[in-house]
Amino acid sequence: MTHWINELLSVIGTVFPDALVATDSDGYVLAWNAEAERLLGYSAGEIVGKPVTTIVPDDLIAPTADCLKRLRLGERVGPLNTIRISKSGAAVPICLKAVPLNGPDGTVCATVRMLSRQSSRGPAHPDADELDEQRLHLQKSETLGRLAAGLAHDFNNFLTPILGYGEMLATAPGLSDGLKAHAHEIVANGRRAALLTHQVLSYGRRRDISPQPVHLNAAVADMEPTLRTCVGESIECHLQLDPEVSRIHADVGHVQQALMNLVINARDAMPHGGRLTVETCRRTGEGGESLNVLAVHDTGTGIADEVRARLFDPYFTTKGDSGTGLGLPTVVELVSRYDGHVSVESTPGAGSVFRLSFPAVSGATTAKGESLSATVGASHPPLAGHPMVLVVEDDAGVRHFIREALVSLGYQVLEAETSLAALTLASELDALDALVTDVVLPHLTGTALNARLRTRFPALRTVLISGHPEHVVRGIGLVDSHCRLLEKPFTAGQLHSAITDAILPATQ
Repeated sequence: MTHWINELLSVIGTVFPDALVATDSDGYVLAWNAEAERLLGYSAGEIVGKPVTTIVPDDLIAPTADCLKRLRLGERVGPLNTIRISKSGAAVPICLKAVPLNGPDGTVCATVRMLSRQSSRGPAHPDADELDEQRLHLQKSETLGRLAAGLAHDFNNFLTPILGYGEMLATAPGLSDGLKAHAHEIVANGRRAALLTHQVLSYGRRRDISPQPVHLNAAVADMEPTLRTCVGESIECHLQLDPEVSRIHADVGHVQQALMNLVINARDAMPHGGRLTVETCRRTGEGGESLNVLAVHDTGTGIADEVRARLFDPYFTTKGDSGTGLGLPTVVELVSRYDGHVSVESTPGAGSVFRLSFPAVSGATTAKGESLSATVGASHPPLAGHPMVLVVEDDAGVRHFIREALVSLGYQVLEAETSLAALTLASELDALDALVTDVVLPHLTGTALNARLRTRFPALRTVLISGHPEHVVRGIGLVDSHCRLLEKPFTAGQLHSAITDAILPATQ
């Protein structure tokens, strides 16, 4: 983007009466005026440089991608009624107009969107019924998201002792092979339940994008139980995972969402049963780059040529009233965020194969999001010196598990149900090495409790635990940079690792 374009957008943004959002040809925000801040809550400093989909509801991402595609071709878009999401998460009904901006060579180098709030008392717009339907759908999604978050929090509290005690049993010395196998099954199914909770939250609410090195095989393997349940008993489900496949840079939830969309389509193409194969493999791209490929094969009805030509068009569906036409466009949008692409091969009557190709990430960086259904690791040796740990947790089952896990690992443990009780206990101590506390507590949050205790114990290192996902906890400001955050459910080994990291000197 040349300097003159940035200057032009800045000047336009200061005098334009409506909210103005300018993006580059890839959809990243270049300019954001004061009226846009008043309308949607984000300041220019918070939004410039981020994808414009930051303010777009998940269900409208595919039409937004289609809008950007039309703008790149030099077309104008709108006026049309739609919805955008404010910084607070509220749905804002807006009227959208968008125009392309050409550079000196005549090619489209930027786009400008004009947004104005719709008036509920104004004249009816031709798209009013569609807008009302979108708004109702968003309200339902927000309600389901809040319900899912509450249920997930409680469910994660239940899973923590189940998964934790299961791991302790699986690594206990002297256990017979039969009982050890049973313990491993408890842990494996506990991890699958934890994954299911994570997936419900991913689908049920908007969440922050957190791209990172993700092992493609691990992301697929974690989905296996869910995929088998989704396709039903009449369809054979097989996984073929190439051990040579490496990591990709993506958000694991987006990869799994794209996979689920493809599997659902494959299932619908086999109404009388068939065979579904999810495959990973490596290949070399046209430019010689290394790619990791995720493919979904089915033995269904196949796709006719005239349908294939419109397969990725937003709102195009062959499922009648039961389809939205957003599944495959959403897959394309999600994959393209990470420089990947989607291809399809199909023969009518002989099935189809969809391939998602991602650039491979070199190196052996450990990736968050490795398989949750991995085998229980080796037991952790106790630390020297028997550090003193204060555990604060209002759920009795979780608190008792943490106490037993830490005692078995050689820690000295004091426990409290509330932050006030924790302060009373701490007032009687001469030394305190670590604090393990729930984030949300009566009276004081875990972060506030940590701040109070650190005035007396300056070297205190803190592990905050929560049944809510990390992005939710951080998003509402409940974690500071001095604290380690550990999501429930967790095992004794994960807790030990978190504390070990937390009490290391800051220079290490």
